[in-house]
Amino acid sequence: MVKMVVLLVRKESLSHEEFKTYWEEEHAPLVDDLPNVQRYVTSLPTDPEKSAYDGIAELYFDDMAALGAAFDDEAG
Repeated sequence: MVKMVVLLVRKESLSHEEFKTYWEEEHAPLVDDLPNVQRYVTSLPTDPEKSAYDGIAELYFDDMAALGAAFDDEAG
């Protein structure tokens, strides 16, 4: 199993709440079309004003070949 971890930082023009809404409603659903994803986990900081990031995304794949194929796909 391979876990890809991404620390997300919002654009300066967005508030943390606007980022959260966009991520949860627009961006995160795109993972449904990404092949080979075995598990998808998201996390938000409990105190975004003191955090260096606005969210964490974890994507799990069977192996590195599956991860590479996911992002070589059109959905990737």
